[in-house]
Amino acid sequence: MTTLLLLTACGGGVVIDDTSTTTDSSGYGTTDFPEAPELVINEFMASNASTVTDAAGAYPDWVEIYNATDQTVDLEGWRLTDDLEDKTKWVFPAGTLLAAYDHVVVWCDSDVDEEGLHTSWELDKAGEQIGLSASGTYGGVLVDAIEYDSQATDISMARMPDASTNWEADPTPTPWEANQ
Repeated sequence: MTTLLLLTACGGGVVIDDTSTTTDSSGYGTTDFPEAPELVINEFMASNASTVTDAAGAYPDWVEIYNATDQTVDLEGWRLTDDLEDKTKWVFPAGTLLAAYDHVVVWCDSDVDEEGLHTSWELDKAGEQIGLSASGTYGGVLVDAIEYDSQATDISMARMPDASTNWEADPTPTPWEANQ
């Protein structure tokens, strides 16, 4: 089973709640599943006014996922949510591969028919949750989550460096690139 460490971003900082759980509440029962690959929510921007555009030229909110393993991971069936009570809000489509030590950006703008990966929901600048759950192959377990407070426009929250537990407000966001 995967252990969850819930992080809370507060005023540019992060409070770490080291209360962890190994309970599989995915609805798949008590079946043993292989351990999910180490993917993390690595960076996000809940108020993008002028930082980076999607293929349509808009400035949507975004979440970056980082693959901290030495293997390509097939993201088909993995899920991203802005509500940990509903882990199935958005599902990665078939054909979405994330190479070893690479990043993928998911646009959070409800423009599901546009080119690229677009969720059916937007991030809330005032604060909310983001969760990443593994596919059914791994029991659908929640592998990473963050709860954040109010966010400044065009400032991302990023793990420094990639996949670490250290979250920082980043005035120079780096979607698709390493956080340093």
